[in-house]
Amino acid sequence: MQALFLAPHGDDAHIAAGGTMARLAEAGAEIFLISFCPADDALPPGYPPGTVFDEVRKASAKLSIPSENLEFHEFPNHQFPSRRQEILQLLVDRRKAHTPDVVFTPSAADIHQDHATVATEALRAFRKYSSIYGFDMPWNVAGAARLDLFVELNEAQLDRKLRALACFESQHEKDNNCATPEYARHLAAVRGNAMEAPYAEAFEVVREVRRLGRELFQ
Repeated sequence: MQALFLAPHGDDAHIAAGGTMARLAEAGAEIFLISFCPADDALPPGYPPGTVFDEVRKASAKLSIPSENLEFHEFPNHQFPSRRQEILQLLVDRRKAHTPDVVFTPSAADIHQDHATVATEALRAFRKYSSIYGFDMPWNVAGAARLDLFVELNEAQLDRKLRALACFESQHEKDNNCATPEYARHLAAVRGNAMEAPYAEAFEVVREVRRLGRELFQ
């Protein structure tokens, strides 16, 4: 089983799906991550360029994602729509080299221009080959998100996510605070309540492709 996570900016995938990463890693899945933008222009004062990518490496290690499975690019922050074709080609090339069983990407309902571009191009690149699940990022969605997949997390899996998010120190000073362990624990409890579990992460089911012998969760 191979799972690919697409993070428009460094911390997006860990915020939305760090617990699912931990659960998949425990099940023996190969986990890969593509981060498209370091967002150096949005760093708080005192943090050098490349900080977020360094934090991605540290956070991914907490989730047992090998460093060689991390891929970094430097698309300009807030300008993904103008680079749409390049992003699509990058994803098509990735699919041709190694087709993942499942792709986790921003939701189709995400209104952030960079997130929306990655969501659209991921669907174009992988729709015939991989299941596609959209992130639960309520601060970026206008109106009610359509959450169709709930992944139960145990305390240990949630703890690994929280330790990963703690690595994103540069993001903790921002007003939205969505990268903090505190926010993640509260949202996991709310999503868990939807399935009568202590904790969960939720996703939009964008596309389902089920191949024989390739189940997502055992």
